[in-house]
Amino acid sequence: MTTSIAGAVLPVELSCCVELTAMPFLVRCNRSPLWPNPVRWIAIIGLLLAALALGGCSAVRLGYNNAQPLTYWWLDRYVDFDAPQAERVRADLKTLHDWHRAQALPR
Repeated sequence: MTTSIAGAVLPVELSCCVELTAMPFLVRCNRSPLWPNPVRWIAIIGLLLAALALGGCSAVRLGYNNAQPLTYWWLDRYVDFDAPQAERVRADLKTLHDWHRAQALPR
């Protein structure tokens, strides 16, 4: 079954959300309050998935295991390393991280 609005033929399912305006070429769709903006739902679902992912694995462990590359990236924003300097800084950060893992963390 179809419905004609401003010369356009619409299925009946769609005609319930369509409203005619004063100008025949403008058709406004009224969304139901039960179905708000889909971008909002995507954002809510994304935040829930992120919360579940961080809750499932330890955020501290995730941060600590990635401290070495994150520290290098942080330093690299402030200082422009050339290739030999970058290798040296990465090696020194690895040495520091290995020392901290072996000596400073509780067992």
